[in-house]
Amino acid sequence: MDAQGPALYVFAHNDDELSAFLRLREDVRQGREVHVAWLTESLFRARPGERPRESTRAMALLGVPAERLHFLGASLGVTGNGTLLVRIADVIERLTALVHELAPGTIATTAFEGGHVEHDAAHVAAVLAARRAGSTARLVEVPWYNGYRSRTIAFFRPLPGAGPHESDRVGIAELKLFWRLVRCYPSQAPQLWPGLGGALAALARRGAPFRALPARSYLERPHAGRLLYERELGWLRRGRLARWVEPLLGWPQRFRFEDFRRIMAGLEGALAPSPA
Repeated sequence: MDAQGPALYVFAHNDDELSAFLRLREDVRQGREVHVAWLTESLFRARPGERPRESTRAMALLGVPAERLHFLGASLGVTGNGTLLVRIADVIERLTALVHELAPGTIATTAFEGGHVEHDAAHVAAVLAARRAGSTARLVEVPWYNGYRSRTIAFFRPLPGAGPHESDRVGIAELKLFWRLVRCYPSQAPQLWPGLGGALAALARRGAPFRALPARSYLERPHAGRLLYERELGWLRRGRLARWVEPLLGWPQRFRFEDFRRIMAGLEGALAPSPA
């Protein structure tokens, strides 16, 4: 990234920064002023304040100081899985103010890929906040995970079409760094560790991809077929024990893309394709 000015990274959850760990490291190495904003404080498997502390430790490993970390979720009441989508208008308003304040040269966020509905909501929030702030920042997306043509979860795999990706090179040192970062999130170990092998293999195989945001409408599916968040654990959710198991496990509310599209349709600017 050769844009001037601060770099602002926008994520839904405390651990989504793993998707951009090499972009973050590169911006720090280039001496840029790096800011990171999280739009939720998900309390799934965590106590209040626990996940922001985990992100603070991870960002310290990458050289981003605590005073440049912006934890917006608790102040906005976005503390439950799914609440980011429900309160997206308030989140965009707060994020727009942050973009005004920082005047970033680059805004990076997770890709619009159908992996987690709140990842996609954070993506749209970053795009619309930049528009409403009149920002000229370069907008960048980083793939995290999705279910396109996969029976399970595909990490760091860009969706086809809409322009080429660049990739940060990954060697032994970068794989070790990723491992050290994953260990910063003990509250999310049951979520992160089962996919660790796949994430490391994907990084070793194709590097850490990123690209400038392509032109798109957020009222259209990011890819054909069911999205990962529409089918995740669907076999168990549909079973006879679902009404007993779901409260026990504390699963988040399940969303379909139709829910996402209905909420996006109510936002000014979501109907128009995002700029390339």
